[in-house]
Amino acid sequence: EYSAAKLEGMDKESTEYQTAWLNSLYNMWSNKAVTGLYEPGSTFKIITSVMALDEKVVTLNDSFYCPGYHFVEGYGNVSCHKAGGHGEVKFPVGLQQSCNPVFMILGERLGTSVFYNYFTSFGYGAKTGIDLPAEANPIISSEKNFNGVSLAVYSFGQTFKTTAIQQIRAVAAVANGGYLVTPHLLKSIKDSDGNTVAEFTSEPERQVVSTEAAKTVTEILEAGVSGDGGAKNAYVKGYKVAAKTGTSEKKDKKDENGNYSYRVGSCVAYAPADDPEIAAIIVVDEPSGGTVYGSTVAAPYVSNLLSFVLPYLGYEAEYTDKDLEKAEVVVPNCIGNTVDGVKSDLEWRGLSYE
Repeated sequence: EYSAAKLEGMDKESTEYQTAWLNSLYNMWSNKAVTGLYEPGSTFKIITSVMALDEKVVTLNDSFYCPGYHFVEGYGNVSCHKAGGHGEVKFPVGLQQSCNPVFMILGERLGTSVFYNYFTSFGYGAKTGIDLPAEANPIISSEKNFNGVSLAVYSFGQTFKTTAIQQIRAVAAVANGGYLVTPHLLKSIKDSDGNTVAEFTSEPERQVVSTEAAKTVTEILEAGVSGDGGAKNAYVKGYKVAAKTGTSEKKDKKDENGNYSYRVGSCVAYAPADDPEIAAIIVVDEPSGGTVYGSTVAAPYVSNLLSFVLPYLGYEAEYTDKDLEKAEVVVPNCIGNTVDGVKSDLEWRGLSYE
């Protein structure tokens, strides 16, 4: 709101100047990955799933019926995102298709106390400790006030607020086999003489779920991405990607008609699914291109990111028959190139030539 020129012309002792200067400073320091709070929505279903598997309150063969809502004692019917419901689905499909009633039922099976203990164990009750300034505190219910209604909506990622770094940290704990790790920017700091003055380790703080439960959730997510799950737009040809999308309402902002019409679309993913090395999250605040769903506004960009990063990390694509059927090859413009250069380029692209 205040340009440098306007600040220059103001009385530096005035309250207006001090306020403007502080606002400018805070805006400059703002880093939405660590300072911005949002409701994670269905990306949190990864966490509810691994809780339920770890506590053995669900199996892969368990069936659920979704009529489009689930009755919650003390509140009433809470809707599924799919009008008319998903019908009868097994647990893996419930996760892949992001069925809200499935997760409300899982929450009920876990109970408020067990769910809340896992929730805080995954780090949602405090800052991550990342070495960046101004990390925001999450906004969650106290354990004393956490009731059946809270349990229902928390189970699918609504009504609590977290940061993107906290969300990806929790998901990374599933990706790495169940261990919560403090995120860091640096490995070490050295002085001008090459002496190490500080080191940042990636030793786990604690194991939050069993490796078996984490692996099972990863397999379900990967099957959804490579199949017909809600996160299929995060698919990368030649690679196994585990991903989950989410769309949440902004309850602190209404439109001109008084409706909660503002949304946050997101996608979180990690790869390669069978031996994860990278996790990524993209959060789109108030998408305005005609669609608001994370599967459309975020997942394709996660796919694009991973399609560059995985080869850079040294992972070679391993194409399935399905990949090869859909393979697209770009023929380069060879005019002006040398014969050897063209040969090398075409061979790299897998093209034969004369």
